[in-house]
Amino acid sequence: MKKALVLTAAFLVVGVAGWRAGVAMGEKEADKPTLPEAAQKAVTDAFPKGTIDKIEEEKAGLKVYEVDLKVEGKEASIVVAPDGTVLKVEAELTVDALPAAVKAAVKVVKLEKSKVEYEVKMTKEGKTWEVEMDADGKVTEKKDVTEEADEAK
Repeated sequence: MKKALVLTAAFLVVGVAGWRAGVAMGEKEADKPTLPEAAQKAVTDAFPKGTIDKIEEEKAGLKVYEVDLKVEGKEASIVVAPDGTVLKVEAELTVDALPAAVKAAVKVVKLEKSKVEYEVKMTKEGKTWEVEMDADGKVTEKKDVTEEADEAK
């Protein structure tokens, strides 16, 4: 009899914990913005192989959505209006993926001094850092992005 009572109590605790987690997840899902159909189509057209990581609704005179995606392992971002108008696109590209006209323009751009920089994102002792350094390995900027990394999970 005592074992049955303990097991019942254990199932009740697990059931309540599961219900609370479900309610919390439901609240979080309800708080997340969703894309209007036209905006969703614009995102899908721009990044057919993309997986949406995060959607943020922004209002700066005009309601827009900033959508962060992963596309074949690389990060991308698109800002789109509710009617599907694409306002901004950011994506990581290799030089080979650039249009021919852009490649040609990059080759003719003369800089006083060319500069190579590296950006590294790393996690150490529970904190996530973005570290920028020059070609000699000298750190030029170090930023704690733990909160951003936690939100992305």
